[in-house]
Amino acid sequence: MVQGQAFADVNTQIYENIADSLSNKEKNVRSAAIKIITNNGHGSGTYVTINEFHVVLTANHVTDDAIGTKYFLLDGDEITTGILVFKNSEIDIAAIHISPMKNRTPIKFIKNRTVSDIGTDITYSGFPASHSLLTFRGSIVGYETSVTGRKIILIHTYAWFGCSGSGIYDLKGRLIGILWGVSREFHRGDVIVEDIAWVTPAAYINETEIIRSITEIQNTK
Repeated sequence: MVQGQAFADVNTQIYENIADSLSNKEKNVRSAAIKIITNNGHGSGTYVTINEFHVVLTANHVTDDAIGTKYFLLDGDEITTGILVFKNSEIDIAAIHISPMKNRTPIKFIKNRTVSDIGTDITYSGFPASHSLLTFRGSIVGYETSVTGRKIILIHTYAWFGCSGSGIYDLKGRLIGILWGVSREFHRGDVIVEDIAWVTPAAYINETEIIRSITEIQNTK
């Protein structure tokens, strides 16, 4: 779910005027949201710290390149580069290693180690279509099962092309998953159901593998 957009047309400036109704946890998620520029347009990601490493978590299909590929990430009104260090197409998760950003604030990587319950309230921030940074709320409404037998979380919110890779958080500030798609039906043509989004549970993210990959790449330089 990568949104096509000319690089020259990307508005990198982020203006913030946030109401008190946005909780501190929601503000933290918003301040860690990253736009990832790709050859086909853009996706979204979340800036986190895993141990001492600075990493952007996103969806595998947003990157869809070889380990070691360089990516451009929007850091407020600046562009930061990062290196793809981890990818898993089975769960559609990827990680980009970066230097500390100037204008965005990372979230410590704290995941829900189980699959979150139906009814859990969620928040995420991302870059749907050609919009600047937007913040959404929603809730978990159900599950599906992947072809490999893994659980997929379904959330009721808003999502569109460009949101893929966004980190989905509960209101305690725990990462509950990575958004990678929206429901798609065939009814007198192809129809996108933009208020049902598909999420890989954070419980499937192996942070040890991400750390190992970063270390191996650093050691080969």
